[in-house]
Amino acid sequence: PQGGPTEGGGGAAPAHGSAPALSSAPARAQKAPPAVTESRSGEGGDGDSALDTRWQVAGMLGLSTDYLNFGLGVRGGKTLDSHIYIGGSLVYHFASGAGYYASGPYGAYGTSGAAVYLGPEGGYDFDLHVVVLRAYLGLGAAFFNYSVNTPSGTLSSSSAQFVVWPGASVIWSPPDTPFFVGGDLRLVSVPDGPAVGFFAMGGIHFGS
Repeated sequence: PQGGPTEGGGGAAPAHGSAPALSSAPARAQKAPPAVTESRSGEGGDGDSALDTRWQVAGMLGLSTDYLNFGLGVRGGKTLDSHIYIGGSLVYHFASGAGYYASGPYGAYGTSGAAVYLGPEGGYDFDLHVVVLRAYLGLGAAFFNYSVNTPSGTLSSSSAQFVVWPGASVIWSPPDTPFFVGGDLRLVSVPDGPAVGFFAMGGIHFGS
């Protein structure tokens, strides 16, 4: 008799396996756009901008016309991101007393004096890439003190008044340093004025 296929025989066709999944192509590496950094003078910048918005303080040394003569002072403030400058200054002059003299039987007597003024300043900084040009206006109180030496003794007088001082400054900051130097030209509305002042200044930026 013909025998049938044995149970568990190997005549069954092998099952076809599923087709292997196609692997996706490796993603191309995309280069990130270069970061754009903002440079600022005195903080490692490349000099494209001369404007520095940190706090600043500077000493001033110069001369003024009329009777103010030699003067020295200090200025401090901050430039905002909008280029608006806010600050203040104090200036002391070793005034000669020209126009404030006394005459007597032996001629004119010499005089000596001093003048000091202080108050807030506001202005605008123009970024010229190499230097900053600042146009500003200051206002405040001025105090004058004069002494006249006479054979009978010393006569002195003092006065105070409101003054304004419009002016302009040029400021240069050496690259990669917090320091700056510059010059200042101002008019001061003193009596018999206005007096014209020329100052050299130097200072430092600090903070943020």
